Amino acid sequence: MNRSTALSPDGRQVAFARWDGTARGLYLIGVDGSGERMIFGDQQLKAPAWSADGAHIAFYRQHGRREAELVCYPGFGCFTIPEDPYWRLGIVDVASGEFRDLLSDLHSRSPDFFPAGDRVVYVGDQGLQTTAVDRDEQGVLAKELKLSSPDVSPDGRRIVYMQYVHDHWDLFVANADGANPVALTRIGAFDPRPVNNVAPAWSPDGSSIVFLSDRESGRWRLYVMAADGSQVRLVPGEELAALQFHYDHVDEQVVDWGP
Repeated sequence: MNRSTALSPDGRQVAFARWDGTARGLYLIGVDGSGERMIFGDQQLKAPAWSADGAHIAFYRQHGRREAELVCYPGFGCFTIPEDPYWRLGIVDVASGEFRDLLSDLHSRSPDFFPAGDRVVYVGDQGLQTTAVDRDEQGVLAKELKLSSPDVSPDGRRIVYMQYVHDHWDLFVANADGANPVALTRIGAFDPRPVNNVAPAWSPDGSSIVFLSDRESGRWRLYVMAADGSQVRLVPGEELAALQFHYDHVDEQVVDWGP
């Protein structure tokens, strides 16, 4: 099983996570299918994200856990507190394969680099957060726990992400410091059911955002819109129309927009 593909900034390689077989970990492969190689081995690794210069890849991985615990109270009985897997951020040097952990929360996911390559935005235990690449320094951009899949604009000035609103997922964009969040998608007043909009990614020039939505009879399809949420339209192409997309709401990275 291969998960979470990410196209390199030069459009020549794809990073992906492999979860099956004995050689599990982070892999690179050429866009023509050649030159596959593992650059970091780990059992459960997700959401690789390239730095703008193509030198590093950040990701999150299952690392450590709180074991299940049986708790008993006299007169009330016993119950089990389930185990709690920890997901932490890491970074690997593409050329050398050198790996190091990034300072992150016990439950950290969906990293993405800022263009300068010195910081990573991610979703942690406090909400939308940042961590420095070369030092132990963190920041909180938005204390909202029901967020996922942040993606930094190519100019580093905005972040698009998905947020759970009542009973569905919508897309929002905010300044790079987390200020001024604006909804890009909304349920219409006469929509017969909740519509989910997920997995956003910026175009290389920052003018558009591609995303996945189940607005058409519950079927997941790719859409593109202007950066302000206007001009929503299906991504054209007979090949895409024939694809059956599947989304499990587990922080999948579904689409990446190459050069």
